[in-house]
Amino acid sequence: MKDKFVTGWKFLKTDFGTELEDVRDRLSEFKEVEIPHDFLIDDARNFYTDATGWYYKGFVTTLKPRHFLVFDGIYMDSTVYINGQKAGEWKYGYSQFILDITDFCKVGSNDVLVRVNYQNPNSRWYSGAGIYRNVWLCSYEDTYIPENGIYVHTLKGDMGYFLDIDTEIKGEISKNTSVSYRLFDDKKREVSLNATGKSFFARNVKEWSTDEPNLYTLEVTLFDGSKELQREEVLIGFRSISFDPDKGFLLNGKVTKLNGVCIHHDLGALGAAYNNSAMKRRLIQLKGMGVNAIRLTHNMYDPQTIELLDRMGFMAISEGFDMWERSKTEFDYARFFPEWHERDVESWVKRDRNHPSVIMWSIGNEIYDTHADARGAQITSMLKELVEKFDYMGNAHPTFGSNYMPWENAQKCADILKVVGYNYAEKFYEKHHKEHPDWVIYGSETYSIVQSRGIYHFPLTEGILSDDDLQCSSLGNSQTSWGAESIESCICMDRDMPFSMGQFIWTGYDYIGEPTPYHTKNSYFGLIDTAGFYKDAYYAWKSAWVSADKDPFVHVFPYWDFNEGEEVDVRVVSNAPFVELFVNGKSLGKQELTHERGSGDHIFADYKCIYEKGEIKAIAYDISGKEIAEQVRRSFEDTDRFEIEYENIDELVFAQISAVDKTGNPVENACDRVKVTVTGGRLIGLDNGDSTDYDSYKANERALFSGKLLAIVQKDGSAGDVSVNVQKVSDIVPVRKVELVADSETKLSMQNPKAKVTAKVLPQDATNKEVFYRILDSKGNESNIAKLLVKGNEAEVEALFDGEFILRCETKDKEGVVKTISTLKYTVSGMGRSFLDPYSLIPGNVFSYSKGRTAAGNEHGVATDRGNETLISYDGVDFGIEGSDTITIPIFALSGDAYKIQIWDGIAGDEGALLLDEVIYQKKSIWNTYQEETWKLSKRLCGVHTISFVTYDKMHIKGFYFEKQLRALCENMVLDADSIYGDSFTRSEGAVEGIGNNVTLGFNNMNFGDEGVKEIILTGRAMAGSNTIHLRMKNESGETKEILEFPQSSEYTEVCFPIEHKKGSYDISFVFLPGSNFDFKSFRFSEKNSKI
Repeated sequence: MKDKFVTGWKFLKTDFGTELEDVRDRLSEFKEVEIPHDFLIDDARNFYTDATGWYYKGFVTTLKPRHFLVFDGIYMDSTVYINGQKAGEWKYGYSQFILDITDFCKVGSNDVLVRVNYQNPNSRWYSGAGIYRNVWLCSYEDTYIPENGIYVHTLKGDMGYFLDIDTEIKGEISKNTSVSYRLFDDKKREVSLNATGKSFFARNVKEWSTDEPNLYTLEVTLFDGSKELQREEVLIGFRSISFDPDKGFLLNGKVTKLNGVCIHHDLGALGAAYNNSAMKRRLIQLKGMGVNAIRLTHNMYDPQTIELLDRMGFMAISEGFDMWERSKTEFDYARFFPEWHERDVESWVKRDRNHPSVIMWSIGNEIYDTHADARGAQITSMLKELVEKFDYMGNAHPTFGSNYMPWENAQKCADILKVVGYNYAEKFYEKHHKEHPDWVIYGSETYSIVQSRGIYHFPLTEGILSDDDLQCSSLGNSQTSWGAESIESCICMDRDMPFSMGQFIWTGYDYIGEPTPYHTKNSYFGLIDTAGFYKDAYYAWKSAWVSADKDPFVHVFPYWDFNEGEEVDVRVVSNAPFVELFVNGKSLGKQELTHERGSGDHIFADYKCIYEKGEIKAIAYDISGKEIAEQVRRSFEDTDRFEIEYENIDELVFAQISAVDKTGNPVENACDRVKVTVTGGRLIGLDNGDSTDYDSYKANERALFSGKLLAIVQKDGSAGDVSVNVQKVSDIVPVRKVELVADSETKLSMQNPKAKVTAKVLPQDATNKEVFYRILDSKGNESNIAKLLVKGNEAEVEALFDGEFILRCETKDKEGVVKTISTLKYTVSGMGRSFLDPYSLIPGNVFSYSKGRTAAGNEHGVATDRGNETLISYDGVDFGIEGSDTITIPIFALSGDAYKIQIWDGIAGDEGALLLDEVIYQKKSIWNTYQEETWKLSKRLCGVHTISFVTYDKMHIKGFYFEKQLRALCENMVLDADSIYGDSFTRSEGAVEGIGNNVTLGFNNMNFGDEGVKEIILTGRAMAGSNTIHLRMKNESGETKEILEFPQSSEYTEVCFPIEHKKGSYDISFVFLPGSNFDFKSFRFSEKNSKI
C-alpha cells in the first residue's frame, strides 16, 4: 500500500547548522505548510540565504509489518528522524530516496522530523530548498515488491512486441510466492499476453510515439499461494529506439530529429515546489512550438514530470549530475559524489527506466573531470557501467553533454559512450563525424541567445548583449559569447546536418538564477519567460518545427509604438514560404523564407521602417500565393482597462492579465502596478517574467511587464468558477513610455549643428517624470561626437564630429535602474573626425577591426574565441602630447588558467606594427565579473595610434584604458625630441651620442602639473670628463636657465639635479656649448628630491 504523505506537515526555518536538540522544544513555533514546499521562494531578494529547515509531522502506522518513507526529492543534505531517532540521511537534492523506517516505528502514533541543510553556493542556478516534491508512506507485508522493483523492456517483433518483465521480490520468499501480470490499454481493456519462454508477446499493440503517445498499464500482483499480498501498476509504452552514426536517431524504425529544449526544474512563481499542473502547462506550450524532446537539466526530475512526458509524447534525456568529483560551487554535490554516487545512480535509473519517453541517460553536464585528466575517463566508464547495471536491458542509452569536445580527454570519454552530446560545439560535428565514424552526435545544448519579452534594443545589426535597463533585446541581437551566432544559424546548421540526431536549445523556459549577462533575478535564455508568456524567438523555432500544413501562422515584431520618424527594425517570421509586410496599408515587399533542408538560412524577413502611428500587418502566403495567415499590431495609448484570459489546467487556473487601451488595443509596453484579488480559489503566485523585478512572487501586488502579468490560482473546490479582479494601484504610476519630439531634422552639419528635442512622459500622471538624456553610439556607449544642454524635459544637441549618434532619453526607478528607454538617431557630416580617449575606458565593443570570431561581451565588452587566435583593433586612439605607457584591462576569464595576450601598436601582421608587450593574465575566475590587470608597456605612446590585442583563448575584455601621465614625470627618450640641431651629434640605438658643439635638443609643451617639479634626472654618459648642460625652460612668462654639471662616467648613469620649483607648461631645451662630448639617453622631472 502506497499513500501520499503530504498533509499535516509543519515547518520551522532556523539558522544554518541547528541541531535536533535545539528544535525538539520549539515545536510550538512550527507553522503549517503544504508539501511540496520551497522555503526560499517567498523572498526574492534572499533566494540564496544559508538556513536549516525543519519539517515535522505526526502519523499513525498500520498493522502491516514493514514501513517505508519515499521522498521524491529533498533539497539537500537531509536527515530523517523517527520518534526522535535518526532513521537515515540523503545528500543529493534531486534523487528519490527510500527509507526503511520499520525498526523506528511503533504501532499507533509516531512522528517524523526532517532536517534540511541549505548552504550557498551549491548550484549555478536557483535550486530552492526543502521537501519540494511529494512524500509517500509505503506499508508492506513481510514479502513485498519494493518501490521501483518492477523492470519492463519491450522488443519489436512481427505483428507485435515482446515484453520482458523482471520483478524484484524482497522479504520472506517461499515456493508459494508468485507474481502475475495483466496488460490493459488506455480504455482499461485487457490485452492478451502470450508467454514465450521468459518473455510475453503482445500482439497488435499500438506503438508509443511523439505524435501518438499510446500507453498501456501493466498490472503486477504478488501472491503467497492464493493470497494477494500486493498489487502495483506500471505505465508502459511499446516503442523501439536506435542510434545510427549516419542517420541519427530512429524511433520505431523512423528517422526522427530531436527538436529539443533544455529546461530547469523551478516553476517560476511557485519556485522549486513541484506542481504537476504548472509543469503540464509548460509542456503544452512547448508542444505547440513543435518540441518533441526535453533535456531534463541537470539533475533528476520529479517522477510526475516523466509521466507527463510519457503521456504527452515527448522524448527525454534524463540527466543525473552537473558535477562529479571536481566542484563547480563550494557546497555542491561534488563533496558527496565519491561516497554517494552509486546510491544515486541506482535510485535514478531504477525509478525512470520503464518510461518510454526516456531515450538517454546523461551521466553528466559540462563535467570538468572529463577534461582535466585521465580520471575523467575512469569515472565515465564507472558511471556507464552503473547505469547499465540497473538498465541492463537497455531501455535508454548512456550519454553526456560536454563543452570540452574540442580536446582530447573529453573525446576519450566520448569514445566510451559513443552517443555524444555537444554543448555549443556544432563547428566540430563534421570533423568528428569523419574522425569517429562510430559516434552518434547531437547538440545536447545549443542556442543561448538571451532576450527579454517585449524589449527591443535597436539596431538589429548591432550585437547588444547588455544595456543599462538590465534587459536583453528580443530582436535576436543579444548573442552570448559562447552561444549561437544567430537564431537562423542555430536552426539551419542542425537542420542541414543529416547525421546529427538533433539539438536541445538552451532553454525552453526562463528559470530563476543564472541571469547572464547581469546579476539580476532570473535567466534570459528562454523562448518563454518564467510567467509562461511567449517571446518572439518562440515563433522562430515554431516556424522551423511546425509545418504550415499543421498550424499555419505568421508573427511580426516588435510592437508598434515608437517615436515619430524613428527607424525601426521589423522582423516577420512564419512557417509559410512567403510573407509580406504592410505599414499603414503600404507594402514594403514580399520575401521568400527558406524552411527546407539545404535551402538557406532566410528564416526572418527583415525590414527597415520609419515609425508612423497606425499599424503594421504581416501576411503569410502558401506556395500558390494564397493568404494563409495574418497578424496586425497597432499603435496604442495608455492603459484603460485589463483583460483576463483564463487557462484551466487541473487544480490550477492561470489567469493572463493584459493591459488594453480605450479602443481595445493591447498596450504592449504597459507596466501598470496592480492589485489582484481572487474568488473561487486562492492566489498562490504573481509573475510578470521580468528579471529585474524583485517583488515577492507571493504578494498580491505587482507591476505588469511588457503589458502582461500572470496570476496563478489554486482552486478551492467550490462549485463556482475562479474569478480574478485587477485594480490599478493609484499611489504608484510607473512610466510607460517617453515620447521624443524633435523640432527639426535629425541630420546635422557645420551649417546646421544644433537640434532641440522635447520628452513627453506617458502616462501624464506618472509618479516620477524625471528624465535623463544621454548621447550614445549605436552599441550603447557614451559618444563624444555631440554634446548636450538639458533643461528639464528639453534637450539641445550640438554636433562636434562626423558620424552617427543616438540621443537617448531614460527614466529610472527609485533605485536608479533604467526602466524606459526612448531613442532618436542623428547623423553628422562636415565636422571632422573624432578620436578615442585612452584615459577613460574605451569599451571593448567599439573595435574597428577584428580577425577571428568575436562576440558581444558582458557590459559592452568583447568576447574572443575559445582555443583560437583572435585579433581586435581600435583605430584612432589619441594619446595627445603627454602620452602613456601603462595600460589597464578589465578581463573576465572562464578559469584561473594563464591567458596570453599580445598588445600591439598598429595591427598585428601589418607592416610597421610594433609588439608593445606579450603579457599573462591570471586571476581566480569570478563568474560574470571583470577583474583589472595593469601592465607597463615597452614604449610610451603619444599622438594617434591603433591599439590591437591578440588573444589565444576565450575571454571577455570589457575594454582598456591608459594611465593619465605627465610626460615630464616619465622617462623621455631624447631620440623623441621635437627638434635636434647643431654641429655634431649622432643618433644611435636608444640615445643621441657624441653631442658636441652648439647642439640643442628641444621638447615642446612639457607640462609639470599643478604640484610642479623640483628636480630633473638625466641618464647619460660623459666619458671625456664632466660636461656642462644648459637647461632652458620657457613659457609665456619668460625664460629661466639652469646649469647642470654632469660628472665624468664611463657607463650610462642616472644623475639627479635640483632645479627651481616649476609649475604649469614649458618648452624646454638642452643646450650643449663648444667643448661638449656627451651621450644622452633620457631624462625625467620629479616632484620630490630623489636619492640616486
